[in-house]
Amino acid sequence: MPYISRRFYLWSFIGATLIGWPLLTLTIIVGKGQITGDLLPVFLPGEAAMLYVGVVLFVFYYQIWRALPPDAARTSPGKAVGFMFIPLFQFYWMFQVLWGWAVDFNRYVRQHSFDVPKVSQGVPLALCIIGSVAVVASWIGMLTGQHALAAMLGLPSCVLWPIFIYQACTSLNALPPGVIDATLAERQAAARQAVGPDGQPTGGPPPAQGQSIASLVLGILSIVIPYIGLILGIIAIVLSRRQRRMGRSGMATAGLILGIIGTAFYGLCILIIIVAIVVTTAQ
Repeated sequence: MPYISRRFYLWSFIGATLIGWPLLTLTIIVGKGQITGDLLPVFLPGEAAMLYVGVVLFVFYYQIWRALPPDAARTSPGKAVGFMFIPLFQFYWMFQVLWGWAVDFNRYVRQHSFDVPKVSQGVPLALCIIGSVAVVASWIGMLTGQHALAAMLGLPSCVLWPIFIYQACTSLNALPPGVIDATLAERQAAARQAVGPDGQPTGGPPPAQGQSIASLVLGILSIVIPYIGLILGIIAIVLSRRQRRMGRSGMATAGLILGIIGTAFYGLCILIIIVAIVVTTAQ
């Protein structure tokens, strides 16, 4: 059984992007940057499809970093995902998560003389550069009225992402049997030595990761879904804390951080709205 499902990640990205990107681009061009009521039937499916792509990619980040042993990786899986949500810092961090992973993986393969295909370092580097330029272009587009600029600049990413996903999954699944299992066993051993609430090592078998995955996904959604993110963030915090009581989990830690960010941000937004309504009513 392969470590990472190439079919799932590849076709999830391709299928959802083929639906979401044209719909969002059409909405931006026709509405000139404004989402009016008559465009909602086009905008909402496109937004949902691209939101799905975002969640899938963040889980993908976690999976590829989880496959590298700690001594060969520049960061942990939890940090790889969590730090991507730090404003402005994410411009630097995306280079570490994508291009940095390719560099670390190729070095790891070379040091151990594994007979597996190398991952192109140019593809993730191009993804990072194009992504940064597209974000800046979207800011410029909002100021100048060139709303289609960012969408057009993002088109090369739609081609490069499947290439990177294909290469990463193919190379990881080509590693000799037991290599990734040994890496995961190393991480699980560290989790079993975690200190529990009673101050003693938790011990026992590694905990199931269902709540970790749920907390990570909900943590991501808590940031990208307006206002409802407050509820999703609270659920992510609860699930991650339950998982962490059973043993340390980088995925649960990432879900906890993202849940706190989403809860705090939209909680503050809702508080500001309530205060504004009260003040306006009083006048």
